[in-house]
Amino acid sequence: MKTALAVLVVGAASLHAQSSIEGPSLGYIYDAKAGAARPVRGLLGAAVIGEPLASDSPLRKALVSPAHNYLLGVAGDDAAVALVLTNSGELRVLEAARPAPDRIALSPGGGAAALVYGEAVQIFTGLPEAPEVARELALAAAPAALAVSDDGSLLLAVTREDESVVVSILEDGVETRLITSAGAGSVRFLRSSRDALIADTAGNRVLLLRDASELVTLANLDQPSAAAASPDGRRIVVASAASRTLAALDPNGEILYSAECDCTPALLEPLAGGALFRLTDPAEGPAWVFDASGPEPRLAFLPGLGASDE
Repeated sequence: MKTALAVLVVGAASLHAQSSIEGPSLGYIYDAKAGAARPVRGLLGAAVIGEPLASDSPLRKALVSPAHNYLLGVAGDDAAVALVLTNSGELRVLEAARPAPDRIALSPGGGAAALVYGEAVQIFTGLPEAPEVARELALAAAPAALAVSDDGSLLLAVTREDESVVVSILEDGVETRLITSAGAGSVRFLRSSRDALIADTAGNRVLLLRDASELVTLANLDQPSAAAASPDGRRIVVASAASRTLAALDPNGEILYSAECDCTPALLEPLAGGALFRLTDPAEGPAWVFDASGPEPRLAFLPGLGASDE
């Protein structure tokens, strides 16, 4: 059932760059133009976007760790894979990583990362303090989307095959096909788990992969484009870019509430603070945020990065 929303406007402020967030925060967002993270200080409804954090070098194609303790991307003319710690701005090059990955995926807790080079994948664990190559894999085709488990042992890959999309899981170098669909959205592991969520867009369903082996339908929803779980696994959020709707589910797939958004929710990027997800890119305008932690849904938006520079 759709529920009336509390829509909150989250202000922006030009703040001096600092090495860490002090006080309540919603974590960080990545500013591609600056090549750095911007802190989001305060609580939902009263937060401000800070200036880019100072670091040793800008990062390109970077992702913010779900734990908001580092960014991972590429740096320098040689496109070396590197991370920047958000508490200090220190840049650390992953010496064992091949340069210039085509795609980067982080695990739900941020302790593992998958670097994609065409059909080849390097998986790192121990991030951010002690990164090391856990394994190297070869996929059947270059992935359109990817997910890695927190321990680095499992990989979910979405690849294209003729007019269809194939979702497969890899464990111990063995690739197993899970579904073939006319169109699939995101794939995500749950934190510290072998369970995963698959948004089968064309099939109008969200699938739950239990223990990397049993595939069940969690919920039937209109054209889901992304599905993600809160850090504690007690809330599952589903976004549909086509219908511009959001839904919050319990772990058994019961729909707790749904809501319409005055946006196209193309993302479900976790912010700090529980079942809190960024829905849109702040580089393209206001960044909408969905809070599914309470008994009713809440939507808020951060002004675009251009607005926070003024």
